[in-house]
Amino acid sequence: MLANRLKVLLAERQLTNKQVSDDTKISRNTISNIINNPDANIATNTIDRLCNYLEIDPSNFFEYSPYLITFEYKVGIYDKYDSDPEIAPFALLHVVSGDTEDSFRFIYEPDDYLNSNIATRDYDGFDEIYSCLPLSFKSDIMDILVGGAKKFVIDKSIKLDHEYKSGDTLKLLIRDIGKSYHYKYFTI
Repeated sequence: MLANRLKVLLAERQLTNKQVSDDTKISRNTISNIINNPDANIATNTIDRLCNYLEIDPSNFFEYSPYLITFEYKVGIYDKYDSDPEIAPFALLHVVSGDTEDSFRFIYEPDDYLNSNIATRDYDGFDEIYSCLPLSFKSDIMDILVGGAKKFVIDKSIKLDHEYKSGDTLKLLIRDIGKSYHYKYFTI
């Protein structure tokens, strides 16, 4: 995965989109698109102007991870404890590195025990890959898992003990990733 670091670079220098646009003559829409879409395609001359303006080389403008990660949200059968098949929603992350491909399931379930509304757990060992990712890519993974939790809550085919409504703020517990628990709040 390759992503630009413009948002971080501007924050470090306390620069605004408008200031960068005025100084470089790159449109504010283009600057905004680059900031809000770290994996956006950027014209070479735009990269050149931004690197010159920020006094950095392109290797500092981009962040790289040797993994290509795509995902999908699914509802399907899984063996929670190797002998107890259930139907459950999950985020399925597909990871490609060189000629190696693997998939990892993050199963969503109501959580009555660990002080959250919903919990998800990595049952397939994604932790090793996660620990190697740069911070911005870790953030993207967390956003994917939160997006799956939103779908889980609004999916009418899944019966929950509690019915949530639009505007409710829920707490998602992401277990066993990065060797710790992560709590994320989201509004439906």
